[in-house]
Amino acid sequence: MKTRRWVGLGIAFALAAVTVGTAQAAEDKQGQGEPTPVAAVAASSAVDQPISRSEVITRAHHWLTAWNGGPVPYDQGRSFEGYRQDCSGFVSMAWRTGIAHNTVSLPNVSHRIAKGDLKPGDVIGTLGPGTGGDNGHVVIFENWANDAQTSYIGIEQAGSPGHTVRRAIPYPYFGGDTRYLPWRYNKIVDSPPADRVSDVNSDGFGDLVAVDANGELFGYNNASLVSENRVPFTSETWRVRGSNWSDVKHLASGDVTGDGFADLVGVQGSSLVVYANGSLVNPGGMPFGGVTWTYQGDWSGVRQLTVSDVTGDGFGDLVLVDAGGALVVYANGSKVNPQGRPFSSETWRIGGNWSGVQHLGSADINRDGFGDLVAVDANGELFGYNNASLVSGDRKPFTSETWRIRGGNWSGVRHFTVMDASGDGYADVVAVEADGSLSVYSNGSLVNPGGVPFGGVTWKIKGNWSGVRTVA
Repeated sequence: MKTRRWVGLGIAFALAAVTVGTAQAAEDKQGQGEPTPVAAVAASSAVDQPISRSEVITRAHHWLTAWNGGPVPYDQGRSFEGYRQDCSGFVSMAWRTGIAHNTVSLPNVSHRIAKGDLKPGDVIGTLGPGTGGDNGHVVIFENWANDAQTSYIGIEQAGSPGHTVRRAIPYPYFGGDTRYLPWRYNKIVDSPPADRVSDVNSDGFGDLVAVDANGELFGYNNASLVSENRVPFTSETWRVRGSNWSDVKHLASGDVTGDGFADLVGVQGSSLVVYANGSLVNPGGMPFGGVTWTYQGDWSGVRQLTVSDVTGDGFGDLVLVDAGGALVVYANGSKVNPQGRPFSSETWRIGGNWSGVQHLGSADINRDGFGDLVAVDANGELFGYNNASLVSGDRKPFTSETWRIRGGNWSGVRHFTVMDASGDGYADVVAVEADGSLSVYSNGSLVNPGGVPFGGVTWKIKGNWSGVRTVA
């Protein structure tokens, strides 16, 4: 998983951007209880089994809002969701260990690493003999806050401010306490490569691309790392002035070229068009200019279109519902096709009738490295097909429905796309609602009942999006 950094931001600004409560100038005396057995908590991993870094971070973030919408209170004498509500209980929860460890026993399931080896889901703390009670503390490392690696984003269950907090912390901890050392859980595993759906600037977070009422293409780069409450979209980042995308239908975003920057794919007239991302070479860093590849033929009958890494090879594949209502997958052939053209002919035709589907999106919903399907059916219910490439015959990616939100009504949604807006490796849904508001539904697979990925709205984005022609 790519380590995310705030390039060019000072520590003071980083603190202001992510601190919940007031950062202390010296080490907290946190206090903690004794190791205790735990109950099961919803997750994609099993207790005391290998767990991905992205799941550790997602589980840690969960406690920031799990207490009636707010952070879980600090209390070494109480437990929440089966884990003690102190610093080491919090780490045990995130690592999904079989008991709620304290700082004395955490070294039994972890090992020392060097500062330069720190990755998301590792910890920094005072661990081992003599660190019981107020003598020890531990913080989950999320990512470096600056290039100099003098400050990092940590998530901790802290005595001050008295609850779960995510904030910038000077390395190794407040007050420069050199007893704080980096550790790694023995069963943590690196997450699969992220599917670069909608990641226009290659920072690991999904960005929003849209066409306005006048046909101009514009974008909102993801602001999760610097915005209040991690709201992903706060202001327009770029706009292709004078452009006219009014005749482009079914616009989708995904990394077709495999360079880490999301490209655009759409239907223009009767042709399929691909706009390769040129952020690194275009004037002013503008991501999109002219058409890179045009596919002639009659694509005008396409009902739905989306792009994601369905095959898990790092290149975005094309998934569409054709004029006859069939679901068709065009695997990316950039490595073998003439001139590196991404698509040549259909690879799989999925059974069933998809003609009634109102919206279709694809991205990695369950963080296994393969693009999954999310769709709204004719009755307005949201449902999903998890990718089955590793277990199906002929590596066919979509074979059967995995989940469905019964009784939901998404029929009023104007536009719909799927991307990793929160940057945790689990794709979220972004939708323009019937009233013109833009909503982000954060993926809650690890914490929602039954592992259903989507529940209520997580963020409402300011502005009126009713005139937007499409979002990707």
